[in-house]
Amino acid sequence: MDLLFTIIIALIIIYLYNWGIFLINYRTYNIKALINYLSPIVEEFIKTILGFVIANTIIGVHVGIGIAEGLKDLYVDRSWGACMASIIGHSFFGSVTLGIYRLTGYLILGIILGAVVHIGWNSLILSINQEKTLK
Repeated sequence: MDLLFTIIIALIIIYLYNWGIFLINYRTYNIKALINYLSPIVEEFIKTILGFVIANTIIGVHVGIGIAEGLKDLYVDRSWGACMASIIGHSFFGSVTLGIYRLTGYLILGIILGAVVHIGWNSLILSINQEKTLK
């Protein structure tokens, strides 16, 4: 029950953050830069800290967020590929975070490296989507 509660809380915080970034900063900042760089850092921090503190499972929260995002992609974009990419991507980010934490004993280092991987992933996805738009 702690895991489901933690996933729901993390989803709400991430949704409110992303919605706020879009509404507040859309006219003043490069929204793609915010999505690509700042959002992954915030998301990885939220998922990991809440998973660590409340649910006692980092990977469980990451996978749960991936499933939720995947279902959103399936519903909104009607794309099984995007759905699976969300699940696999967030599971991988969580695995990197947890692996680095276990290897070094420093949770913040795991979060940072998980965020770096997430930033790389977002860069790849944004460039693929931009290529599709240009064609």
